[in-house]
Amino acid sequence: MDHFSKKQIDIRLLWFGIALFFTLGPPQFWLAFFIAHHITIFSDLYYLQPKKEIMNATLPNWLIILSGIGQIFTALIYPYIRHHVFDWYNDVKQLKPLNQEIAKTYGRYIQGLNFCFGLITILFTTELKEQSALAVALTGLIAMYWVGKVITQIAYYPMYEIPQKLIFKIGSYFMNTLFVLFATVNTILFLYNLIGHYKLLQP
Repeated sequence: MDHFSKKQIDIRLLWFGIALFFTLGPPQFWLAFFIAHHITIFSDLYYLQPKKEIMNATLPNWLIILSGIGQIFTALIYPYIRHHVFDWYNDVKQLKPLNQEIAKTYGRYIQGLNFCFGLITILFTTELKEQSALAVALTGLIAMYWVGKVITQIAYYPMYEIPQKLIFKIGSYFMNTLFVLFATVNTILFLYNLIGHYKLLQP
């Protein structure tokens, strides 16, 4: 069976993404593009490269570090988004005191996880590619966290009324792009570690 070249797959994915954007609109586009992107990457890895090359192929350090910087950025920008975009603090004030503290605690958990995941990614870039059991577990955890974020971003956030300002619209596209980047990078890292640690592709 003849297979597409990598360049052909990249072009096919680009046109597919453009078509999805205009067909589905921005919210649903991100989830559909995320799924299509992963399918393309995995089919590319499996069909176009020998198994030995798959075992040795990995993400460049700069991309992993960029992902880490982005995760720290989301942690730092999180309070601003809650206050100025979602008017979160005024909504929380309407809750009972105990529920207010629970909501604030969950908010701190999210901010702390984003920051810690980013810091781990930057400081332990090489260790995250060692294909050890710990690398499998840690990249799997981070991947599931951000894949879940992408899904909830599509499923729930469109219900919110975001202020109709250009900066907020651009910011929403930028943040969605970051979330997809984090999910993609960490999912690829997880699969790389999983395949290498358990030697899934060895003949």
